[in-house]
Amino acid sequence: MSGEGELLLGNDSATAYKEKTVEDEKGNTKVVKQLINPWKFSADKGRAEEIQALAGQYVFIRYRQHNLKNPLAADTDYEFQEISPVNPEFAPKEACQIDMKGGNSKGFRMARIVKASRKGVAVKSFELMLQVGGAGNQFEEMSVSDEGIYKCAQDWLASGKAVNVWYAQSYIYNPITQGTGYSVWKLEPLASLN
Repeated sequence: MSGEGELLLGNDSATAYKEKTVEDEKGNTKVVKQLINPWKFSADKGRAEEIQALAGQYVFIRYRQHNLKNPLAADTDYEFQEISPVNPEFAPKEACQIDMKGGNSKGFRMARIVKASRKGVAVKSFELMLQVGGAGNQFEEMSVSDEGIYKCAQDWLASGKAVNVWYAQSYIYNPITQGTGYSVWKLEPLASLN
């Protein structure tokens, strides 16, 4: 038996949904709303005090996502592992980047990384969720092909700070190796406004 929790992603955000077009078994398409904020997770009831001690603070949670959910054991497939307050000192001082070739368009967004996940068993995929603009309810999902950039993204997430996210967008991509058409190739500290 588990306890259930919710975490608002990002800064100054509220309930947010992502619309997704799905096709049923008869070939009919419909738009389905998927809740993305707050993010729901399951935890052992014995960890409730540890989690509640940080309620109302800006935190990051490490979790494990199960491919098969046991509805008798937990309400979600996200199993809580660890919680810590964000720490601006975790932010990298230098840009993290790889060479990026290809893509139909390239650009960057100032964003706060609010979720980083490694997916797949045989083929690994690294996925990020960004709070675009650093506050509010605009979220964007992007993929990362390099483990070094992914580890850098985790540091930015743990810092709670906004970062410039450079990406290339491809309209054709392999969904086995990445979850989106966006490939992050550089994470760069924001220029000081002083």
